[in-house]
Amino acid sequence: ETRQQTITVGVSSNEKTSQVLHTYRITAMLEEGLRSSTFSPAEAAQGLLSFVRFELQDGGANAEKRFIGLFSLVCDRLFGTLTKDKEGFLRHENGGWLARQNRWESRVSNSPLPSSSRGASSSSNLSSSLDKDPVIQLLCGMEALKTKEKLPTFLEAMSGNTEARRGVRVQYPFHALPKSTQEALMSVIDLTLQSSSSPPLIRENAVRLFRTLLRVGPKDQVDLQRFRRRRQHDSSYVEYSNRPLSLSPRGGLMSPMLSLQKSQYDSSSNAKKVDTPQIMLNMVEYFLFTFLRYPLATPSLDNPTPQGRTSSSSSHHSGLRFGDTVYIHLFRCYLLHYLPHSTQEDQRNAGTSFVGFPAISNENELFLRIAIEFWLLGNLELMSTSKSAILFHERRQKTKNPTESTMTLKYLSDAYDLVKLTTKYEPPSSFVVVQKCLKYLVGHSLKDPLVPLAVRDCYEVSKSVNRASIDSKDSMPTLPWCISPVMTILQPSLYCHILMAFRYAPIHVSGSLFHAALDLWLLWLEPWNVEKRKKNASNAGNVFTNTIPHISSHQSSKDIQMVLRTAKANARSKYDSKWEPYVAANLYFYTVPLALFLRRARELDFSSRYFTRSFKIVLRVFRVYTPEVLSVICSSLDSGNSCMASLVKSHSDYLGPFSPVLPVGTMTTIHSMSDLQGDTKNLLEEIYMQYNKTVRDRGFLDRLEANIEAFFGSFGLAEPTAGEESQIRLLVAKATKIAGLPSDYQCVGAAPCRSIVDDNDGQRNFGPLLRTKSGTLTDEGRSRLIAGEIKSRPVDVVTRGVLQMDNFQKPATSYELSW
Repeated sequence: ETRQQTITVGVSSNEKTSQVLHTYRITAMLEEGLRSSTFSPAEAAQGLLSFVRFELQDGGANAEKRFIGLFSLVCDRLFGTLTKDKEGFLRHENGGWLARQNRWESRVSNSPLPSSSRGASSSSNLSSSLDKDPVIQLLCGMEALKTKEKLPTFLEAMSGNTEARRGVRVQYPFHALPKSTQEALMSVIDLTLQSSSSPPLIRENAVRLFRTLLRVGPKDQVDLQRFRRRRQHDSSYVEYSNRPLSLSPRGGLMSPMLSLQKSQYDSSSNAKKVDTPQIMLNMVEYFLFTFLRYPLATPSLDNPTPQGRTSSSSSHHSGLRFGDTVYIHLFRCYLLHYLPHSTQEDQRNAGTSFVGFPAISNENELFLRIAIEFWLLGNLELMSTSKSAILFHERRQKTKNPTESTMTLKYLSDAYDLVKLTTKYEPPSSFVVVQKCLKYLVGHSLKDPLVPLAVRDCYEVSKSVNRASIDSKDSMPTLPWCISPVMTILQPSLYCHILMAFRYAPIHVSGSLFHAALDLWLLWLEPWNVEKRKKNASNAGNVFTNTIPHISSHQSSKDIQMVLRTAKANARSKYDSKWEPYVAANLYFYTVPLALFLRRARELDFSSRYFTRSFKIVLRVFRVYTPEVLSVICSSLDSGNSCMASLVKSHSDYLGPFSPVLPVGTMTTIHSMSDLQGDTKNLLEEIYMQYNKTVRDRGFLDRLEANIEAFFGSFGLAEPTAGEESQIRLLVAKATKIAGLPSDYQCVGAAPCRSIVDDNDGQRNFGPLLRTKSGTLTDEGRSRLIAGEIKSRPVDVVTRGVLQMDNFQKPATSYELSW
């Protein structure tokens, strides 16, 4: 029916001519509408859908040429034009669909443009799902369409046209890339042209992206090569053009048969040569670069500063515009399109055993690596572990060349000083939309149903290994890699992202990158929180869902949801021993970020107003490290005695220069969880000190509530973890196991005071510190204290009044408290 509306149907001999004329009229109206910022997005989207699904699908050179012209207009209308701001940064202007503050009308008015819905009603319903929005249906992939009939979208049209017309190129401004990415691209070109005698240290993601994945390789990027030569040999060359720039592909579409335009000159700058170098991309590459860069250059109402603060009203929770909501929805659709999970056939072939992950295509890897380059890395450059270790020892030992002597580096205790940046800390992912999309990206990768199969297969192989060969170290077994290709690509960049956020991001700013990175870290540590649930089941809480076909033993299959739930602070861990290979394959995720967190967690606000919130943050981290998980971590750190040694080595190799394992011959590194004892003690003492202040500041009703809760808890009438006192004791118990503290460890500020046991023979027990009911020392307690038989703690001076409440009874003394 829709097709009959879009073409002229007749029986005359001029039918073909009428169809062509009508198509040109429709295309002309689309072009005119897309050039107007007031044209309805819904009407334009439905007209484009009709063009893509019918005219373009019928084929023909004219249809392909018209699509190329429409492609440039769609990019302009979707993202908005690009101009330089006051600081010279390329930013999108208002007017694009994704910059809309309010929701557009989904209804199509009486318009001559055709509708793409077959028999669908055009009634207006602003509260309808985004899946029914014409713009979403135009821009998402077929996999995300919740319709019985899978029709092509703009995404499939781009891919098909790119393959059909491989010679079409689109110019992308070189200066739209982050500065570190620009330098990496120039280094890749130098490396490709073999003009560099000593190859510079280039991050692996940029090398793979620009050297392998782009259709036009570094050797064919003529404009960039000319730009490189001018920057090297011409001192009067101006890198950045003062003329207006545009990210629009209009005018940038060209054929290899056309020569590149000559460099332009700016007469207003003393005839100095200026140039805006262009990267040659195809349409799919251009769209992905522009789409993934957009939230970093959007004309948002609250552009965060590099420190994580916002310049206007915060939108971390409820201030997102409708265009931002559409962007996040489109990104989730692209996750299904470019990073698909295993299909029903893949799982059926796997059966009960794992047969390997499907290969990831170049286009899919391109999408992932562009997101990594823009969102996780950006302008940041983390210093390599070997270089930061040398600088650390030069500062500590005051030696010019510390590699000449044997040095021992306790990595976990010194991790805070070893994480260094070579650039200013300006994280790209401080933007709210980017934080949300990164969370969906990590959650999507963890929900791959083949990951549990791979981990289980690796676990079974490890159990079948001959233990004698491991003990003798004759031949260390090589276990199969147990995480997906997407997770493997994400692993090094996400690791660096978490380290940089934990080291430099502010901790007290609302919506800071520190807390966003903390969420990503905790998700990555616990893939066993992924659950299978029936579709449309109740999903209370913070979950990330994705519908995949369920493989049933019967003929009929049911749709289920893979749900990744963020665990609460007091939730029990779902870890079992079959996940041991996963812990080994991500070992340094469980150790190094923990060391940084313990150091920074002391900066959390444990005052009475924010004590509960800050305490839950610490408890969320500690609950991950169950005795079973700690056992795997400790055995994996002692790689010589672990059957998981091959996984740990592969993990270290993937981390590359940022691995905690230093090259042989530089310095000796020790990785032990006991090195965390110092920071763990400091954190626990800070919590206890602040908690004691909170207790003193409580009112009568608060104290009464706490006493009633403790009373019922002592009889088992309340939850085991209810009450702040019991939660703090639970936290101390977990921290004791994590850092390997003594079993009778009691931090300063804890109450009641325990007995003090002589460490020499373990038999002399001097008993508790003797006090009266009012809290003062008894005569026996005072004499024992003076004799050194029992000890008092500095915090007793403030909290229990050992030296303050008996001023008239104790001998004349002088003392000083250290602050």
